Amino acid sequence: MLRDIKILLVEDDEDDYLIAKEVLEDVQGDDLELDWVQDYNDGLSYLAQNDVSVCLVDYRIGAHTGLEFLEVAKSRGIRCPFILLTGVGQHDIDVAATQAGASDFLDKSALSPSLVERSIRYAIANAKAMEALAEQTSFLETTLEYSGAGIAALDANHVLTTCNNQFEDLMKKFADVHCGGGDDVRDDPVEHLLHQLNEAPDNELEFKDAAGRVFEIRQNQAPHGGLVIFAVDVTDQKAFEDHLIKAKAEVEAASRAKSSFLANMTHEFRTPLHGIMGFSDLIKKNAETDEIKEYVEQIIDSSAHLLEIINTVLAYSRLEAGQHPFEDSELLEVDCLLEFCIKQVKAAADEHQVGIIGQIDPRLRSLNCDVTSVRRILINLLSNAVRFSNENSEVEAKLIVEPNGELSMTVKDHGIGMKAEDVEMAFLPFHQIGGGYDRQSAGTGLGLPMVKSLAELHGAGVKIQTAPNQGTLVTVTFPADRVTVQPAASGAQVLKTQQVSVGAL
Repeated sequence: MLRDIKILLVEDDEDDYLIAKEVLEDVQGDDLELDWVQDYNDGLSYLAQNDVSVCLVDYRIGAHTGLEFLEVAKSRGIRCPFILLTGVGQHDIDVAATQAGASDFLDKSALSPSLVERSIRYAIANAKAMEALAEQTSFLETTLEYSGAGIAALDANHVLTTCNNQFEDLMKKFADVHCGGGDDVRDDPVEHLLHQLNEAPDNELEFKDAAGRVFEIRQNQAPHGGLVIFAVDVTDQKAFEDHLIKAKAEVEAASRAKSSFLANMTHEFRTPLHGIMGFSDLIKKNAETDEIKEYVEQIIDSSAHLLEIINTVLAYSRLEAGQHPFEDSELLEVDCLLEFCIKQVKAAADEHQVGIIGQIDPRLRSLNCDVTSVRRILINLLSNAVRFSNENSEVEAKLIVEPNGELSMTVKDHGIGMKAEDVEMAFLPFHQIGGGYDRQSAGTGLGLPMVKSLAELHGAGVKIQTAPNQGTLVTVTFPADRVTVQPAASGAQVLKTQQVSVGAL
């Protein structure tokens, strides 16, 4: 049933108009409105100025034909559906009407309400479908043109079926480089490009045009057996990547130069410092008064502290520059490890009145490592723990074999701790955390960075658990293939304890 339909009849014969009107009056529907125009040009003007649901056009309109009317209307952008009417039902006219854009072709001698209703209904439905298709096509064409890439589609025979302007421009540039020029983008350039894509890894290649612009081109298989080709101008991206690579190389070179400079300078510093320390010892031995001895002792203590700082900077500089001597196949007897390292920080522990307790898993026999580096790791961790511990507290160092065979080296203090957001920054060289890990505490800020670097040389990881005023637990985990364990004895296994009580506990 037709509702709210406005029909225009372009017919120069009044009798035919009356017949058509009578038929339309019998069509089932509400609000069916019919307007009649006799003149060819008046019909075109009417369509241009009014919204019409469907236009019925006679095959003969004075000196013109309905086919001409359809062609002119279409050329002027009139999109309403047309039904061509004729007095004689001829197949060639039917075909011509369809080619001209008519939705249907009706013989006026055979008009009936049901036939006209069906034809109008189909014409309107077809017009709506065509309008939706045109909108979708327009959207797709706009998307292709503004996609920022050259895009082309080929059928199963690898014949170019559609492409956007960017792809056409690219093919002209491709032809200039590979095909000796030419304007026909649908022939040799595409065939040549397909050949190169098929030969390229992953069907991707880079193409540089005569102006030096770089394009990344790739092809994808389509479900129907065809191909889709994408081409993107990556000139700016390539330039940016080259800039990043160059900048990275410059930064790495600067870092190596800095590390080399620090290593050389700290080495040069040590030579005169050893002279100062040596002559200070001589002066102390020959000092005639206690006052002079006290002054000389202050010089010796300050020199020793300065030498410790220089040695730390030198060690880290060599490590960062890749000059750190490293032999990862040495067997470390762990029984002596804790005792040796604890003794190295005993003086500092005495000064801070901090006790140190060491515990070793009885299953642990040895560690395949660079012995000097592992000792340095544990000494640095103990030194940090003592430095940031509260007075009359305790530092705990443990070597524990995990169920998966890995070795956990842990050092726990009960000191000032750190905020969670400061943990990552604690691994930055020469950086000291505020709120405790700052200049109010002695040190170079190289302890944890050196621990991390030396651990990574062993394939080990470093983890910190801490909170403000809750102390800090640092864990260095060595891979299982570096750990040698001994068979567990019968009965419960208890950690062997090495305790050094220093200061007032």
